[in-house]
Amino acid sequence: MVRDYKRKKPKVVYDEEKVAEAIEKIRRKEWTYEKASNESGIPVGTLASRISRNSNGPVGRPTALNTNEEKHLVDLILTLQSYGELSAIEDVLKYASDEGSSPGV
Repeated sequence: MVRDYKRKKPKVVYDEEKVAEAIEKIRRKEWTYEKASNESGIPVGTLASRISRNSNGPVGRPTALNTNEEKHLVDLILTLQSYGELSAIEDVLKYASDEGSSPGV
C-alpha cells in the first residue's frame, strides 16, 4: 500500500469563466460539445460531467453567518481583545450568539 502518494502530473485547473460560458452556450444549443471543447480548450468529458452533475451550485452546508456578519464579529472581537475585555472562549461565544441573533448587522 502506498503511504505517500504523489501525483505525477499537476491537477488541471480550467478558467471558470470559460467553463461557465461554454456550459451556457451548450445549454442554449448554440454550441455542440465538440465546438465548445475546441473553442474553450476544455475536454468534452469535463464539459459533459459538469453539465450532467449540475456542479455550479454551492458545496456543503450553509454558513451560520453571512460575510458581513462574520466581518463585523471579527472586528468586534479584535476591538474587545485590544481593550482586554475578552479573556475566555465563553466571552467570544457570548458575543457571537448576540451578533447572530441581531438582525440587520
